[in-house]
Amino acid sequence: MEKNVIKVSVIVPAYNVEGYIEACLNSLVNQTMKEIEIIVINDGSTDKTSEIIQKYSDRVVVINQENKGLAETRNVGIRIANGEYIGFVDSDDWVDLDYFEKLYNSAKENDADMSVASILKHKLNYDRYNLQIKRNVVAESVEDKYRVCQDKTKRFFYVWNKLCRTSLIKDKKILFPTGRNFEDVTFSMQTIFYSNKIVTVPDVKYHYIERRGSIVKSNMTEKKRNDHDVAYKELQEFAMLNKIKLPERLNYINNYWKTPLLKIYEGRFFKKFVLFGVLPILKIKKNEG
Repeated sequence: MEKNVIKVSVIVPAYNVEGYIEACLNSLVNQTMKEIEIIVINDGSTDKTSEIIQKYSDRVVVINQENKGLAETRNVGIRIANGEYIGFVDSDDWVDLDYFEKLYNSAKENDADMSVASILKHKLNYDRYNLQIKRNVVAESVEDKYRVCQDKTKRFFYVWNKLCRTSLIKDKKILFPTGRNFEDVTFSMQTIFYSNKIVTVPDVKYHYIERRGSIVKSNMTEKKRNDHDVAYKELQEFAMLNKIKLPERLNYINNYWKTPLLKIYEGRFFKKFVLFGVLPILKIKKNEG
């Protein structure tokens, strides 16, 4: 396919997902949109992931590399992407067959830098929507752009239920911070902020698969906790610098129990005391030193 007719580049990082990658790739190679570039990056897998990917080598761009982690693997995809828009799909997830056609068409019709789809989360025992979009909304103000991207927990960090204009990412030099977990926090904060408009797209879903052993579900190690704190500090500093009002719960970085009755949430700018873990009783603004 000629570079100048590629509408969407889809970046798929893959690491030890032999039980999931086939369903993911089937949902991509059978998209109703044909002007699509699928970039699959095998990040040093040690199982049969590489063998499965090779079966699709006539339909996708395959890159094999030594393990570099999720952030740098996505960055590799961004650097070589030729599409007008970029989308991310995790290799253990899948999307509706008209996913990219609907997201792309809606973004183009509204001249929007970003379009957003619903998230249907397939948990181990049941399914539920983390974000369900029921109508088309075009958001232009900073407040509205973050609002339309928020899920039920007020978080907006997911990169894989969005389509973003490639020129925005590359012109603003937005990349994922390498060597860190929670790498999507900073990336999402910046791409949403710099987008001229964001359009929500109903009747199309990203299917998130909750699986045992995933990065998100694995134990919170000291490194992951430190990475989490760094990501949230960057989030809060970017918000403060650009006068962005964050949802209340995103103003805190970590939490711990002071007594069996009292829980303390502490962040870069605030400390909050919560009775029984649910009833806020005191909020203190911290002095910057």
